[in-house]
Amino acid sequence: MVIIIGGASHSGKTFLSKKLIEKYKIPCTNLDHIKMGLIRGFNDCGFSAVDSDETIAEKMWGFIEGFIGTCIENNQNTILEGCYFPCEKVKKLLCDDLTVVFIVLSKQYIIENFDKIIKYENIVEDRKFPESREIKFFINENERIKEECIKYELPYFEITDNYFEGLEKILEYIKSKAVKICRYSHNDINEICSMFCDTVKHINKRDYTAEQIAAWMGGIDKDKWDKSLSEHFSLEVKVMGKIAAFGDIDGEYLDRLYVHKDFQGLGYGKIILDSLEEQAIQSGFKRIWTCASITAKGFFERYGYKVIKRQQVERKDVLLTNYVMEKHFEQEYSNGI
Repeated sequence: MVIIIGGASHSGKTFLSKKLIEKYKIPCTNLDHIKMGLIRGFNDCGFSAVDSDETIAEKMWGFIEGFIGTCIENNQNTILEGCYFPCEKVKKLLCDDLTVVFIVLSKQYIIENFDKIIKYENIVEDRKFPESREIKFFINENERIKEECIKYELPYFEITDNYFEGLEKILEYIKSKAVKICRYSHNDINEICSMFCDTVKHINKRDYTAEQIAAWMGGIDKDKWDKSLSEHFSLEVKVMGKIAAFGDIDGEYLDRLYVHKDFQGLGYGKIILDSLEEQAIQSGFKRIWTCASITAKGFFERYGYKVIKRQQVERKDVLLTNYVMEKHFEQEYSNGI
């Protein structure tokens, strides 16, 4: 997926992009850097740094369109942010693999916060030259972009009061496009097995020895996993097409639940857990149980699971400790769920 973050200068595009980089672990390209690279790299690239954003956008569009198309063709997840996205042309590129967001600052917001807007222009990156354009320029640019978004029916978020509340709304919107919950597919078995091994090797190593980790990873059989995942109620959370978490339940037994090492602590494990519990309840079970690793024990305890017993299981002649844990749903039934 390609995410376009558009908007006028000083609207917070780079700050939003930084948040997305942290959340989704994908690269970002700032079109200002490309613009300056072209200006400095060629005697005449067709525009200069003092040209209007509209003029530069028109001149750069061939590159921008080609960049987006190449990323989509090669299934590359990336963020592209800048002032140079003509709404009319962006509209023609819309597809499932392209998410577009424009940030617009309202006239009142700019008037009330102009000093802060200029003060924090270097909060993410250092600008060599201080801003010299007047407030009227920023008001006109934001109003122009808003009108263009409305005309071409492109998503925009207008900041009218609290910038950070507006930012959260944008992040939620992008999440709705980027994060998908789906049933297990045979086509994903290789990625799931690879993700499992990476997670165990990097996350579970704090609770198990190198010998235990090797035995744990070595016990995986792709054909058996594919068969059981297909037979069980199995779910995946995909973030921009990449599996961030997966889990499965067989009756009242929660068999597996793993979160990609790069997506720990972002709530994707909880999404899987909630969905598996809901499936168990809908199937008429009054409890769910699992065998949790030392690493996962705290996660399950946070969501109401109790330890039944501590045990050791054998993998390739090596003993590993885990915990039989369960959660009862009597309360949910009494509430009519």
